[in-house]
Formats: sequence, C-alpha cells, structure tokens
Amino acid sequence: MRTYAFVVVTLVILLAGTSCGGSGAQDERSAVSSPATEGGSGHPGEVPPPSAATGAGQAAAPGSPAGVDPQTVAQGLEQGGQALAQAMQQMNQAIGQAAAVEPVDFRELKALMPETAAGLTRRSATGEKSAAFGMKISKVDAAYQAQGGGSAEVTVTDMGTASGFAAVGAMAWTMVDIDRETETGYERTTTIGGHKGFERFENGSQSGNVQVFVASRFLVEVKGRGLSMENLKQLLSAIGLDKLAALAGTAPAAAAAAKQPV
Repeated sequence: MRTYAFVVVTLVILLAGTSCGGSGAQDERSAVSSPATEGGSGHPGEVPPPSAATGAGQAAAPGSPAGVDPQTVAQGLEQGGQALAQAMQQMNQAIGQAAAVEPVDFRELKALMPETAAGLTRRSATGEKSAAFGMKISKVDAAYQAQGGGSAEVTVTDMGTASGFAAVGAMAWTMVDIDRETETGYERTTTIGGHKGFERFENGSQSGNVQVFVASRFLVEVKGRGLSMENLKQLLSAIGLDKLAALAGTAPAAAAAAKQPV
C-alpha cells in the first residue's frame, strides 16, 4: 500500500510541476521576445519591467519567479489535488474489494503439489496461513529433486486480502512487457495457460525461474538449478493452473471452452 501511495503522490507532483512550469516558461519567453509596452524603450530583446511581464495592473506575487502567473499555479495545484482524490478513491475501492477475499486453506494448495513430475520427486511440502496489518495470505512450499542432481522449489501464494496491491508492489512484471536476451541467458514476460507469466534463465548454470499470476490473486513460482526451462515448465504444468484458478472461481475462459462438448 505504501508503494501505491508513493506512486500516486509522485504523479500528482509531476502533474502540478508540469502545469506550472510549462506556463511560466511560456510567459518568460513572451516577455523576452516582445517589446516593452509600458515604460520601456521598445528595443527587441529588451526585458520589460515586471508590470509588463505579468500584464497590466498585475504584479508578480511576492516570492514568485518573474513571469509565473499565480492563477496558473493555483489551477495546477487544484488539478493535482483532484487527481490525488481520484487516485485515493480508487485505492479505497481496491481495499474494500480485497477485504472481502478470504485466502483458501493452505491444505488445498498443498494438495495441488504433485508427487512426481518432469523426472523430479517431491522431497517435502509445507504450508501456512498468516495475517498482519489486516492482510491475510496462505502459502505452500514444495522441494523437488532429480535423479541427475538437479533440484527445484515450488511456491504457491494466495494473496488473499492483499490481492488488490499484488500487481502494483510485489509483481511489477504483471503490468509491463519484457523481452531481453544476452549471451548468458534471457528474461521475458509471457502467457502460460491464459495467465500472465514471467521467465528468466541462465545458460551457464542451467538455473532459472518461471512465475505465473493466476486469477489476479495466486502467485505461482518454480525455481530450479541444473534443470532446463522445459523441466521447470513441466513441473509448473503438473500443479494444475486451472484447478488453482477454480479455487477462486475464475477459471480462464479458454479452459472453460475446452471443457465444452465438441
């Protein structure tokens, strides 16, 4: 929530600064390029007295830079205040919607962890439900081992009452598109099973991770070492993203259509 508020305040400051600064610069340019109309010599390029720069009968406000119209400043601040009020209203709505979301029992998440998948065998699985500052989440972690020496970890988190801020804070990649590749590896945003995802892989160490955001509340992450990205995706698929989405009652439309008789 602090991240969200910081972004909102920053945008408001930039908006107010742009509105005021742009107008002030335009007034100053006009004052320099125009001949003096009152009490000046009228020579091109000569800066007129303050009364001419600010308009007849108007003087710059005490402490204000020459050429800055106080009325324009006030309008910019008013617009910034309105934008802040609107953003705060939207944030309050998100809080209200998130407050109605109860995290699923972590035991249901734990039941989705496969015993074996992609040549990997599950070694352990733990789960918990926690609450702090009015926010509740449930989480499960599972560890896997391959016969060839590779290993993987799976984490599934139900953001629950924190789901309204999940995409803004912890998972910024859900709001952007990324496609970057180097000599040593790559990272990119993608779509997996109809859900927004992100994957990163290092060629040298054969290590990487893949994340998927399901039903706007479940974060699924698979991390591995000594395994290929294909192995990690196979393990991710074995969890059953459609089953996970069904826990929130928002299975992807594509999955629902696939169940329709042909």
